[in-house]
Amino acid sequence: SKMDSFNRNSIILLCFVNILLLVNIVSGQETCILTSPCSCEMGDGSGQISLRPLVSGSPSFKNYLGPDGSLYSWNPCEPFHQGLCQNVAACKVARNMSQYMDLGFQDSVKALADRDHVTGELKVTFVYESENVSRRTKLVTKCTSGETRFEAHGEIEPNSYLFTLESPCACPNAGPECAGGLVQNQQELTCNKTGPCSCTMSDGSGVIDLRPLLSGNPTFKDYNATTVPDDYLYSWNPCEPFSEGACENVAVCQRTRNGSMYQDLGLQDSVETGASEDPETGDIVVSFAYSSADGERGSLVIAKCTTGETSLTVEGLTVTNTYSFLLESPCACINAGPECAGTQTPTCVQTGPCACSMSDGSGDVNLQPLLGGNPTFKDYPATTVPDDFLYSWNPCEPFTEGLCKDVAICQRNSSDSQQYQDLGVQDTVQVSS
Repeated sequence: SKMDSFNRNSIILLCFVNILLLVNIVSGQETCILTSPCSCEMGDGSGQISLRPLVSGSPSFKNYLGPDGSLYSWNPCEPFHQGLCQNVAACKVARNMSQYMDLGFQDSVKALADRDHVTGELKVTFVYESENVSRRTKLVTKCTSGETRFEAHGEIEPNSYLFTLESPCACPNAGPECAGGLVQNQQELTCNKTGPCSCTMSDGSGVIDLRPLLSGNPTFKDYNATTVPDDYLYSWNPCEPFSEGACENVAVCQRTRNGSMYQDLGLQDSVETGASEDPETGDIVVSFAYSSADGERGSLVIAKCTTGETSLTVEGLTVTNTYSFLLESPCACINAGPECAGTQTPTCVQTGPCACSMSDGSGDVNLQPLLGGNPTFKDYPATTVPDDFLYSWNPCEPFTEGLCKDVAICQRNSSDSQQYQDLGVQDTVQVSS
């Protein structure tokens, strides 16, 4: 009937209207069209959200403590450097400064908007992605009056991080005076760079200066990696660039043992300094982070204040494309003074299978004159840990004994003439002092 048809049409129209209303409510998640890395224009015409007035440092919000114990930094609008985080919008730093992680770049940012239909409260979210899109950071802003407050909530889901910002600058058309008061980060401790190997502590306690360590070119030459052993040798010079093989004017160099390959691991003018309190000991540690010329690799030197001799430990490739070093020295102490270097443990730089040159310039060590047999030292019994074997060693040149072919060291069973074992060959030799 016509009445039934009218009722059906009315119901359909009512459903359609309800769907439109529902869509409007849901999408009352408004839009904010990105106009720069830190601003967007509200789709409802209410005005522009701009965080540029919050730019006050590099980064503006630095080393905020997250619930996971890590430190987080964020800068609106412009990229910043912090340690091995280069040209980023957000950075995560281990509390002991041993690791840096990029959490997003400025040019990856996207903007989303949402308004609470009950309270009318506006929230605009800026989303950043890391270089390889493996990590994402959401900055949720809330339009408020009064002071600006920033909080780092850490990793809320795997590879997903959350920051919140409450500020008058998160309101439409806030104007350049919106920054007003900023609630200061009580966790921040920095060492502000004053040179390629010096910085001033932000708490006013003094200066860290590694210049007294300079004693060679480079000062620390051809060190083996220990924590993550590999087949390379590492050199580092504080303060001034050096050249070694194909490493030209660098701060850090990696080379193969035979000198067939050299790789720049960081330049002096790329250095970024930082500081933190060791959560276990309460000691202050300072970091010097370097980037290679092509930006593909980085080196991180952690400097710890100690007494006694200066020592450098090469930990090796501890993070992807990042090499770690540990410097323990009186020169890493605040206001140490020019005498802090004292005596440094010299190294002996390998020049051959049985020769090396002392890094302190005191001379060369060469075992070549010992050569007097084949091998020179033959069939010695073990004394400290006695066993049933005899041991032979020849410096400089390989020898052959039984089943030991072209070796430097051989072990044989004193009661079984068929049992021989190679304990090392000449071209694997590594020199240390």
